[in-house]
Amino acid sequence: MLRSIGSLAKDIIKTKIDSANAGSTFYLNFKGIELTDVSFVDEAILGLQKEIGAGLYGNRRIVLINLDEGVKENLEAAIYYREEKYNERVPVLFLMSEEITVLGNLEKSLFDTFNLIKDRRTLSARDLAEEKQIEINSASNRLKKLYDYGLVIREEIIDSDGRQHLYSIPV
Repeated sequence: MLRSIGSLAKDIIKTKIDSANAGSTFYLNFKGIELTDVSFVDEAILGLQKEIGAGLYGNRRIVLINLDEGVKENLEAAIYYREEKYNERVPVLFLMSEEITVLGNLEKSLFDTFNLIKDRRTLSARDLAEEKQIEINSASNRLKKLYDYGLVIREEIIDSDGRQHLYSIPV
C-alpha cells in the first residue's frame, strides 16, 4: 500500500525537478513526518535518487532534511535492503545540524573524497590526485562515481589549462 503512495510522491517531486533550472538542489523536508515504512522511502526517495544518479535530471540533486529518527531508520533499512537483495548502492544526501552527510555505504576512498570536497567547497581531479598522491585517472574515477551516485554536482571549466570538471556538494 505505501509503495503506491511513495510512487505518487516520487511523481510529484519529479515534476518539480523537471521544471527547475539545471544545477538546482531540492531539499526534501520531512518535518512533521514521523511515520513511513520501508517500501514508501524505497520508492519515493531511493527510486528517485537512483534516477538522479542515472542522469535523468541532469545536474539536479536532492538533499533530505529534518528526518525523524524513525523515518531515518526506515530509510537506512531500505538502503540496506537494496544493497543486500539487488547489490545496488543508493546513497543519499542528508542535512543534519547544518552539516551534509551521506546515508548509505560508500567505499572508504569515496567517503574520503566526499569529505575533501566538503572541506574545500570544490575539487578537480587534478587537485584530488595531488592531495592523495594517486594517478589522475583514479582521481577522475572517484569523482565520477560520486557524481553518478547523485552526491555531487559537476561544472565543466575550459581555461588555458584545457578542459576540466569541478565537483562540489549541492547545498
